[in-house]
Amino acid sequence: MTQALTFTARFETVEDDWVQATIDELPGVITAAPSHEEAKDMLADALHAYLLALGDLEERPDATPRGDAEPLRITVSA
Repeated sequence: MTQALTFTARFETVEDDWVQATIDELPGVITAAPSHEEAKDMLADALHAYLLALGDLEERPDATPRGDAEPLRITVSA
């Protein structure tokens, strides 16, 4: 099965003409760079870091994994 996930990337010029990039559906994903293209590239890295942080069980001692686990690969192209 192949499934694509689509998110809305938002780019805004901020202080010193840098470009801030966010993902509307995931408010915790944010980055900034000197150009639109660099911000777009860095947004994929920010999403990766965000997803890794969500999976950090050491930071969430109340989260007890249950059921069967298997890898899930999500591909994001900028």
